[in-house]
Amino acid sequence: SKLGHSPAMYEYGLKLYREQTDIEQAIYWLSEASRYGLARAEYRLAKIILDSDWVEFDEKKALYWFESAAMKGDLAASIRAADLLLTAKDKSLHDIDKAANILTEIASSQSKNPEYFYLLALSSKKGSKRDIKATIDNLYKAISFGQIANWDVSEWEDVLRDILAGDIRIIEDPYESFGLMGAG
Repeated sequence: SKLGHSPAMYEYGLKLYREQTDIEQAIYWLSEASRYGLARAEYRLAKIILDSDWVEFDEKKALYWFESAAMKGDLAASIRAADLLLTAKDKSLHDIDKAANILTEIASSQSKNPEYFYLLALSSKKGSKRDIKATIDNLYKAISFGQIANWDVSEWEDVLRDILAGDIRIIEDPYESFGLMGAG
């Protein structure tokens, strides 16, 4: 069966792609391995669709392959799918609730991943269950873990600054609902 050959298709396609000698054949073999359901081929093909100068940029196709690989347990593909569902240039692909569900499914394995916390912050900022406190908490985690990993987190700091710079109005005294006197 060809299924048994999908890792070989993937390796051959990846070799051709890295060598940049026959991009058309490289994409053909990566696509074939993806069609047979090889998660790492699906992930790589989606990345190429988004990042390569040799292939037409297509967020919808990339999302399809990321989601397919994610359903097979590929964590990197899950992160990329959630990212597209939250930030794709093609706004028709935005699905905050679906992104939030993906992030929930992978939560236990992402305890120190800065990008995971950034995407979690975006999903709680934009989602149907908007939660600004969760947004801020997750942005702080993303920035902190990102700094530990020596990432450039300036874009995330800008998002946090924009949120914190907004007008904040107290709707009710939070202590009142507990029968306590105001702490201020």
